[in-house]
Amino acid sequence: MRAHKIAHRFAAVSLIAGLLAVAGPAREASLRAEQGSAGTLLVGIGIHVEPFGLEDGVIVSTGRSGSYDNEAYFRRHAELLRSLMATIEAHGGRATIQVQSPFTDSCVKYGDNVIGELAARGHEIAFHFHEDAHLGSDSEDLAVERWIEVMGSQLATIRALGVERVRMFSGGNLYPHVLEAAAAVGLDVMSDWKNPRTQDADPRLQVTTPWRPSGGPSEATMRAFLRHNANAAVVYLPTGAIEPKAMHEDEINAAADPARALQDYWTDGLSGSLSMVASKPSVTHVFHLTLHPGELQGNSYGGDRTLERWLQDEIDPLVASGKAQWATYSQMKDAFAAAGR
Repeated sequence: MRAHKIAHRFAAVSLIAGLLAVAGPAREASLRAEQGSAGTLLVGIGIHVEPFGLEDGVIVSTGRSGSYDNEAYFRRHAELLRSLMATIEAHGGRATIQVQSPFTDSCVKYGDNVIGELAARGHEIAFHFHEDAHLGSDSEDLAVERWIEVMGSQLATIRALGVERVRMFSGGNLYPHVLEAAAAVGLDVMSDWKNPRTQDADPRLQVTTPWRPSGGPSEATMRAFLRHNANAAVVYLPTGAIEPKAMHEDEINAAADPARALQDYWTDGLSGSLSMVASKPSVTHVFHLTLHPGELQGNSYGGDRTLERWLQDEIDPLVASGKAQWATYSQMKDAFAAAGR
């Protein structure tokens, strides 16, 4: 698969491959840990909770996907979210859970405040904004005041679930004024840019060092978004050397062992990110995976056990060696700001 081949671009891979043939998974993780040089890679996992079932603006999901307005569907995903967080916690991590309605509304409707519970357990609760679901198909043409109104309403719902502060968001990726709207409602961290129409990501975003974009993105140009402005309010967290999974799903799903192919995709991104740390260890470096509740239970991905094995083989040795450190997205932003950027 193309994602797996990415790893071959990095230094010392041929030596590592020869040793891995006789060393097994534990040695594989140890060798990859050694590639991190003197720098530390801040590692996180982000969870996108989609607006399944929402009918304001457009209907995002169909009967095939399910709806969070349905109590059984909501409760199943709440339990899948709890299970996923328990796996991450077992390895010393805390995730950044990005939510929106109708999932947040159903926490109240069905008396299961899984969001407040997970916030109390140390996970960051953030905002995943599908603008067309909440603003309609013409969202890019709307005044920034309308974006501020709707984003503010969504954040109020999240805070009402017991979340003291929401700082991080993803979404609004083709709206030139999204950073202005975000700052107006108190958000100071953005991540996970991709073109929602094509599901493609700009390769210039596949790096490990954050920055403060000078202006918002648009489909026509990313120029202002890619230019650092030390006085800007919002910090953009890149994903590291990993492309959106949507760009690799066909090849992962077509593999003889999709669970292993998914782990390889994660490892390729991690290896590439460690190489970036080694090339410039003195600055802040970040890397994260993006998952969804229930994602690992489908497509022969092996359930949460696939993530558990990957964390055990890849992340645990890096953390033990000091080459990596768990962080929520806001902690990543704070580390970047503390470094004077």
